[in-house]
Order: sequence, then structure tokens, then C-alpha cells
Amino acid sequence: MPRVSLLAVAAAASAVAASATTEAPSSTGGGGGSSTSSLSLPPVFADGLVLETWAEGDARSFVYGTATPGAAVNLTMTSEDPAQPYEKTYHTAADAATGAWSVQLDGTYVKDPQDRHGPKFGPYAMAVRDAEGGERRIADVTYGDVYICWGDADMARPLGELAPAELLNASVEAARNFSTVRLFDAAALGGQQWHSAANASALKDFSALCYSAGRAMQRLYNPTGASPATPQNLSLSNITCPVGLISASALAGSSIGQHLADWAPPDAASACADLPGARNASGAAYRRYVQPLEQLAIRGGFWHGGAADALAAAGARTLSGSYERCFATMLQAWRDSGNIGDWSLAFTQLGAAGTQSSSSIGSSSSATASWLAVQLAQQAARPHPTPQLTSLTTTSMAPLLDLPADWLSSLPALQEAGRRLALGAKAKTVFLASPLDLRSCETLSFVKTGSGPTQEKLL
Repeated sequence: MPRVSLLAVAAAASAVAASATTEAPSSTGGGGGSSTSSLSLPPVFADGLVLETWAEGDARSFVYGTATPGAAVNLTMTSEDPAQPYEKTYHTAADAATGAWSVQLDGTYVKDPQDRHGPKFGPYAMAVRDAEGGERRIADVTYGDVYICWGDADMARPLGELAPAELLNASVEAARNFSTVRLFDAAALGGQQWHSAANASALKDFSALCYSAGRAMQRLYNPTGASPATPQNLSLSNITCPVGLISASALAGSSIGQHLADWAPPDAASACADLPGARNASGAAYRRYVQPLEQLAIRGGFWHGGAADALAAAGARTLSGSYERCFATMLQAWRDSGNIGDWSLAFTQLGAAGTQSSSSIGSSSSATASWLAVQLAQQAARPHPTPQLTSLTTTSMAPLLDLPADWLSSLPALQEAGRRLALGAKAKTVFLASPLDLRSCETLSFVKTGSGPTQEKLL
């Protein structure tokens, strides 16, 4: 399979892209090291980190940063499980001109120099050292699947905005069955950390839609769950695959990231030039949240947006064609902007007119028409299956037209939206909805989900 490496996380919203690193010796696992060292890693490399890994024989995890140009850099992975000792060191050097360095890790199936296998999923301790005495240590590192969630303020809307009873239900369920779903908020002010979904405080502040999609992914990987609430059944050995979720969405009230054009990579900017927001902020969210850390390996991404474009262009007759052209270009450009590779991308189609939490289109016919134009454009922009497997055949659309008007405020509806995103990402195919009638869509039947009807029953 091709190398997977594109989307990543960015620094806090108040930081500029160039500052999205942490310098030695600021490790959360312990410091040490020389004060003169320039060793640094992006903030995503923190305690609780989830690294992407794929099938045996096909390692996918990347660790990278900067150091003094030309300096030697060593990275050591050590098992934190006493029952499965393991230690392996990788050697590289910072680029002589830029100081950039990168290491591609072996999968856990590769033995260490002492002929030992490490724990399949972890946990591991990571230590990065340079020739100048700098050191970064990162604890509780696991291998699994990493997904990034990005889009407008509705994607960023936290679980804490649910009714207290629904939030409590989500927290109890997460602690019992989804402790190996890990959360990283790239836009969190005051620094970023990885947290288990079992951490009720972290879950409360995390994207509700992103977590719902990750929750569904974990159930697809591990349909039986860890239902008995015992420490033994909540251990990593009983989970098929840990899931790492990275939320990199626009914050409510932010002027960046609400419009589709805000997320345009350089190669897609021209295709989005006539969309709302393009003249003042084209690509601004992409540059802040994605571009600085394109090397991070991921399994897939979840996207939600469109409301701001519909509202800003109320009545614009050309909106549908402009949005379709921009979105179709960006579906490819999001993958092409990083290293060569492919990953699953699932996006939502706007729900019924005016159902987004932060938006109200009123009752005017022009506003309703613009909302419909975005829905049609999203449907038209999605790639259709082809005989040859390409990056476009790993793109799926999750229709939301049949969900209740307050779906962003309802835990069951959020979980259903997340389930549809996860089915598309897992199956790596396009959702075919039948019937898909934008005027009256009461029931959606997912015709092709990869493993047939039984896959849906798992959820």
C-alpha cells in the first residue's frame, strides 16, 4: 500500500504555524538535556500519543521535528509492559540546511535487536535525543488508528453542550467501553494533551461529532466491546485497535475556518476563489491547522461544514457550481498536499435547512435555495466508485437529511451521524443512499458499506 501521510494537528489558535513545536527539555515524561539544544517536536507528540500503524509488513508511524542542522538524532521505543520487554533505537540526522528530521517506525511485529516482540498496541515509552544533549521523553504511547476531525464551529461543538443527563450517559459509557479512544484537541488554548475518553472532563470539552465518529470506529473494530467493567477487560489486550482522535476544527466565534474556502490547500485555492470568504481568508484554516504538521500519519479524516457558505451566499445562483468545483478539488488536494499517500475521508452532507447549531437561515426562499444548493453540491462533489482503486474511491458522504432538526443537541442523533461517518471511513467506499430525495427524505438505506448489512448491525 502507498505511504499514508498528510493531515495533522496545529498549535493553539493563538499560535502561529511556525511556532507549533515544543523545545527540549520540556517533556511531560521528564526532561534533562542541554539548555543549548534546539531539539523540538510538534505538540501532538505528548504523553498518551497514538501512532498510526497498518497491516503487518507495512509500518506507517512517523515521528519528526527539528534540531540543529546536521546534528545526530536518536529515537528509542521501550516497552512499558514488564511482561513483554522490548527496546529498539532508530538513528537519523537533522537536515544540514533546515534542521528537519524524521523517523519512520517499524510496526510492532518487528523484533528488537534482542529478538523480542513488543506488545502489539503498547504501551511504549519514547525517548528522542540529539547530539547536543537535548531529550524529549513521551510516556504511554500506543499504536492504533488515527483520525483527524476538521471543519466549521459545528464540528468543534463540545459534548459539554449536551443536556446534563445525556452528557452523563456518554461519560459513563466512555469510561466503561471506550477507554482506548484517545482525544487530542489541536485548537485548545493553553497547550495540548492526549486524554482517554474515559476522562470525563476531557470528554466534556471535546468535539461531540468527532467523538461520536471515533466511538463508532471503535465499535467496528471491537463489536463486543469491553462490557464487563473490570480492569482486566478494559486493558489494551482486549481491544482490537486503539483509536486516536484529533480535533482541529474552527472554534465558535472565530472568523477563520467557517467557510469551505478557509480550508483550501494551495493547490485548490484557485478553484475556491469565487466562494464566500475566499477573498479575505482563502486557505487560512488550512495553513493554521493542517499545513504545519503534514507529516503525521493518519488512517482517515472526518469533515463537517457548509452552513456558513449557504448563509453567506443566500440567493446566489452560482453557489452550487462554485461549491461543487471547490469541494471536489479539495477532496483530492487535501491528500496531495502532503507526502504521497491515501486515506479514508468521510464528510457529512448538510442536514435539513437550518438545522445547524450555530446557524439560522430563517424562512426566506433565497436562503433556503442556498442551503439546498450546498446540499446538492456536496452530493455532486463526492467521487463515485471506479474499477480502479484511487484516492477518490476512499471518499464517502454521510447524509443527515433524515435526522431531527436538533441533531447536534441530541446524543442519539449525534451517535447516528458518527455511525454513518465511521461506516464510510471503514468501508472505504462511497455511501449510496436510496432514496436520496432532498425534498422529502424519510429513510436512508445504505446500499454498500463494505461488509454488507451485518456491519451496520454491529452498531
